[in-house]
Amino acid sequence: MIVGLGYVGLPLAVLAAQSGFRVVGLDTSEAVLKGLNESESHIPGIESAEVSGLIESGAFTAIHPSEASATFADPQMAAPSTYVVCVPTPLLRDKQGEDAPNLEMVDLALKDVAALVDQSDHPNPLIVVESTTYPGMTAEKAAEILAENEIGRRQVAYSPERVDPAKRDDLLGIPKIVGADQEEARTRALAFYESLGLEVHSVGSTTVAEAVKVIENTFRFVSITFANMRAVRAMQLDGEDARSDIPAARASFGELPPYLNVLADVIDRSEKAPAFPEIVKCLGHEGPNFDECNSCPVGPRFEERRLSPCRLQDIVEVAGPLSSCFRCATALFLEDCLEYFAQEEIDAAAVFRGIATKPFGLGLTNPGPGIGGHCIPVDPLYWLSQAMRRELELPIIDECHQFNSCSIAGRIVNFAFDKLEEHVAAIGGDGSKRPAVVLLGVSFKANVPDVRETPARRIVGQCHQRQSDLEHDLFYYDPTFDRAQERMGKTPEFRATVAGGANHVVPSLSPADLDRLLEGAAPCCVMLLCDHDVFREQQVLARAAANGHLVIDLVGVPECRPTEAGCHTWGISSGANSQAV
Repeated sequence: MIVGLGYVGLPLAVLAAQSGFRVVGLDTSEAVLKGLNESESHIPGIESAEVSGLIESGAFTAIHPSEASATFADPQMAAPSTYVVCVPTPLLRDKQGEDAPNLEMVDLALKDVAALVDQSDHPNPLIVVESTTYPGMTAEKAAEILAENEIGRRQVAYSPERVDPAKRDDLLGIPKIVGADQEEARTRALAFYESLGLEVHSVGSTTVAEAVKVIENTFRFVSITFANMRAVRAMQLDGEDARSDIPAARASFGELPPYLNVLADVIDRSEKAPAFPEIVKCLGHEGPNFDECNSCPVGPRFEERRLSPCRLQDIVEVAGPLSSCFRCATALFLEDCLEYFAQEEIDAAAVFRGIATKPFGLGLTNPGPGIGGHCIPVDPLYWLSQAMRRELELPIIDECHQFNSCSIAGRIVNFAFDKLEEHVAAIGGDGSKRPAVVLLGVSFKANVPDVRETPARRIVGQCHQRQSDLEHDLFYYDPTFDRAQERMGKTPEFRATVAGGANHVVPSLSPADLDRLLEGAAPCCVMLLCDHDVFREQQVLARAAANGHLVIDLVGVPECRPTEAGCHTWGISSGANSQAV
């Protein structure tokens, strides 16, 4: 049984059914269930034809949790041997206005599972949690909820979902992590996922498996924040390009997993977590002077751990090679990880070995409009919230959260609207024609029609705050998002919270509407937030620039940049960008 048929659960359900299992999927969304039972997939990458064949053959059944008891009361329906919980773990705004973990759906799912197990005649079912959370949650919930229903912890495992949002149908290409607190559950969980044709790695306990997921996503959170802080820095320095040295730095630094393997070995050879100098040497620095990186702010930390507290912003402002500065940022992050692991008695070497099995998402990133998706902006806050409850500090994570929550969207919009004011003045605008601001792409990743935690929402809010400075009309154009919404039977619309807490709906442009704007006389500011292939196919940026409109490229993908003047790229200062890009 798969509990939750969303971005994680449906691909897993399809794979299990195709592998010979009879799969029952539970979901509380009537729209999702209606679509699946009418043989239509709501998840990009999962074809409706696949769902149709499995539904018709009886290999896959999608029902509401309220129907589960009656379904399994049928003598021809065997009780499930394995339950997999794949429900969302979103954020919830608390009374203090802070984003806090919301485990309500996990609680409800586990209670549903426990009730079904009580009613079934299966002697020893396996329960696997895939929902992302903080280290220690599965063990806590197993004791709190499952034990109440006389289910032993030996039957509980944790296996974090690892999905590339752009390749949701490629589960077989991504190694799976499995952890359990008892050998029986670990063995059975490994066997289950291996039977699906997956490459599976055991990492020990459920807590280690949870830490693998949260650390690899939090590292990407830090990496993206580091890149965006450099972009802000570039805008302040004449002639600096935050993107130009990324390819060379990637070649110098290489992929991260080999360094993590070395770190795991260093931990194994130590009686306790390695000292800060050992971490830095593991990451490729030669010695305490940091010859590659002039005046490196973490240099004094060689002499004594925590001698001089250091922020990520300190590293960003160092005038040194990107590869060396990124090593410094990684070292600070890893030190925070190791201090937390030591306090919570988590096997750090096992965590880093598990992370090193991931084949993507662990390197340097390009600057962009922010951080989006369900995992990268959310998982670090689950970890941070848990650390705060334990009275532990994660200073780098806290700094990254503050930057992404409060800083980057405002800086981007201020940059864009300053350029728009200059542009309107340069073309001789008399103020009689309101400029139109068009956001290209409101999903969080290229070619992925998913707006969960998208940075576009914060940008919309900041655009409305600038309304008093420059009256403008705001629209968005994202055909991939529209199609995904239509598949779910919803009217395509994009909502965002603006100043004062109001919920604002941003109008969507059709291709014909976009053409009229780009061909009209009123000045337009076209802001590329997400690099969907469709924008290149339709040559949207090139047409906008050719018609004398302002283009703000927040992605920096060379193929998307027009050659005409009037174009600006986030992460490249005005001096470096004085000519056409």
